[in-house]
Amino acid sequence: MKTYILHLLGASLAIIALSGCTNDSKKVTLREFEFNDSGLKVITSYVNEKAGTMSILYGNEAALNYSIKGNGEHVTGEVFKQVTFKQQAHEFWYGSRINGALQQVETINTVLQGANVIPVYAIQHYGPNTAKAEDRSARIKFILSQQASVFP
Repeated sequence: MKTYILHLLGASLAIIALSGCTNDSKKVTLREFEFNDSGLKVITSYVNEKAGTMSILYGNEAALNYSIKGNGEHVTGEVFKQVTFKQQAHEFWYGSRINGALQQVETINTVLQGANVIPVYAIQHYGPNTAKAEDRSARIKFILSQQASVFP
């Protein structure tokens, strides 16, 4: 029974997707998938309307636990990845925006230095129009201050 429902659902989705392609004047363009979350969990997301970007903060289990607790202590091995995309209009939902081209990936790893756990920051830029790197300490503070979103 489950298999039948899954096949029916798959066929329905294929029909819906293909029915949107009948208008020759509008070509469906798919952007390249440019970020692999590597099994990280979504911590939170937000939009910067002024810059026209949207960001998703990912983290491993330790990073997620820190973001849930708030002002807890950092532990060695936390991995935070803030991925920022340029917004683009959604072709099929008027007025909505989806993630477009990948702009940058900011990574924070917590490591043990002496007796202290410290954050190590790195940034990778993609494309010619990416934002300039801001103050590293401000970016670390901003990313680590993000509270985990509650998803139903």
